[in-house]
Amino acid sequence: MKMTMQDMRKLTSRRETHGMRLGWYKGVKGLFTVLRVLPPELFDKLMTTNEPIRPNSSTPKNPHHAGDSA
Repeated sequence: MKMTMQDMRKLTSRRETHGMRLGWYKGVKGLFTVLRVLPPELFDKLMTTNEPIRPNSSTPKNPHHAGDSA
């Protein structure tokens, strides 16, 4: 089943998904569950504030690009 743009906005606008890599949902198929492990300070910021959280905040170093820094 294909997702509509409205479905995508509903999914990616959830506060719980903020800080994940751009396009993270492309790797999730079917009834998979996404489990995130966050450092305590990022978890608290995510769950208790309305502060903006940059994409990739929960993945500070990309293992596929050796030149990327934290």
